[in-house]
Amino acid sequence: MNKTNSNLNFINLTGHYLTILDEHGARILALASDGRKAWLKNTYVARNGPEAWLASQYPAIPNHYVVNAVEIAAGEDYKQRSPFPPEEAGTVYICAAAVCAFLREDEGRTDVYSPGKLYRRADGSIQGCLGLAY
Repeated sequence: MNKTNSNLNFINLTGHYLTILDEHGARILALASDGRKAWLKNTYVARNGPEAWLASQYPAIPNHYVVNAVEIAAGEDYKQRSPFPPEEAGTVYICAAAVCAFLREDEGRTDVYSPGKLYRRADGSIQGCLGLAY
């Protein structure tokens, strides 16, 4: 769901309802999920030596191994991500911290934020997040 506040359009791509709170726990903004969820998939890299052992153990697929459900691509380092909306003036996208970091560092995006620190009620249940994190 999109929400406009102070000339900014906030789009929640976390996949769940999001309540943004101020430092006193008061609700600033509540956003339903947009219906899309931003995700990121890592493929891990084997370096210097382990790939030789892996190749001897798993020769069927050159340069790609799965050991104990962990994917390893020897000599390659890549990340896959879900399709992400293009930058749009006045629009802020909210997604998971890992997706936010990837988009900022690898793609130079400045319009993505993640939920801030969790704010919990006395019983331990989550009430919302304290602002947004850059």
